[in-house]
Amino acid sequence: MIKGAGITGANYPASLKIPFVHPKDIAAAAAEELQKDTTGKNIRYIISDVRTPNDVANVLGNAIGKTDLPWIEFTDEQSLQGMMQAGLPEEMANMYTEMGSGLRSEKIAAHFLSNNFSVDGKIKLEDFAKEFAEKF
Repeated sequence: MIKGAGITGANYPASLKIPFVHPKDIAAAAAEELQKDTTGKNIRYIISDVRTPNDVANVLGNAIGKTDLPWIEFTDEQSLQGMMQAGLPEEMANMYTEMGSGLRSEKIAAHFLSNNFSVDGKIKLEDFAKEFAEKF
């Protein structure tokens, strides 16, 4: 979307708080957990940053020299159709649309956001933006 249309977006609003995680932070946490002696069920959130889609558009845009990169909120139908037109298989496009709907309704992140869990990941959005810019 950024290269083709000069925008970024999805089927959730620009002001929504979303927890993000970098794969390297997942790997580090998984390695730590595998070395622990534990019993029973254990839950650990691995969160690198909590930001809004508007933040994402601004930070990524600045990293690639597109300082006016907008976040556009699409309807579920627009999101689904856009992904399929871009070549994503329908099943996958449906799952991404469902995920966006879950983010928009705040069901996906509700437990994390309402309980003040820590943000322990080391790789923040600005760090990822540098990686993104190198590949862009």
